[in-house]
Amino acid sequence: MEFRCYSSFFSLTLHMVAGFLTCALLSSCVKGDDDDSPQRSFITFFNAAEGQQGDVLFYIEGSAVRTGALPSDSNSTYNQVYAGSRLFQVAPAAQNLSALLAESREDLTANKYYSCFLTGSSAQHGLVFCEDSFAGRDSTGKARVRFINISSNADKLDLNLERGKKLFAEQVQNQMSGWAYVDTTRHLVAIYKSGEPKVKLDSINIHPRDGAFYTLYLRKQGDKHKLVSRLIIR
Repeated sequence: MEFRCYSSFFSLTLHMVAGFLTCALLSSCVKGDDDDSPQRSFITFFNAAEGQQGDVLFYIEGSAVRTGALPSDSNSTYNQVYAGSRLFQVAPAAQNLSALLAESREDLTANKYYSCFLTGSSAQHGLVFCEDSFAGRDSTGKARVRFINISSNADKLDLNLERGKKLFAEQVQNQMSGWAYVDTTRHLVAIYKSGEPKVKLDSINIHPRDGAFYTLYLRKQGDKHKLVSRLIIR
């Protein structure tokens, strides 16, 4: 099963900052068309920008999300927001929307989950959105991992465990994989160019928790690449 992802890029010279204080977030009451049937969506945010961007704040319809500023290579918990058409924006935490990095208007479906990644560099940031699905069987003593290639200069990629087991193959840019099950021992995970097992781009050690869900992503870092693992659900 694949996850649907889509991206939107922003040019500071072509867009004006816009938005209204109409978002409802994790700890707030959310109203829909009917107070008895609130229309909610859920979204987690990742600061996966290249280089040393520093802490950033995500905004929905002009209001900063209540999960707060995100350092580089970190993510929020799932925020509860209104379903429907929503304007998403990102700015440096030390500044405000006058220093906008990226923005995108997206349609959220009620009761669905999403991931939003800040990607790119100071030359051009972008937002990549994925619709998340947690369907599938539970497996005792296992964790679930998925992978997305958000590097600006890496084409098809393979993600392997240290013993040669291939978790994901030929992952193209901005396309989320399905879930793979891994046991809860320590693993060395390595990323390779597809079809070139000697061309390793990066590797990391992970120690998954039983029943947890993880997102791994590859981003560009200078003239190299960086593989990152983030816990999204315990």
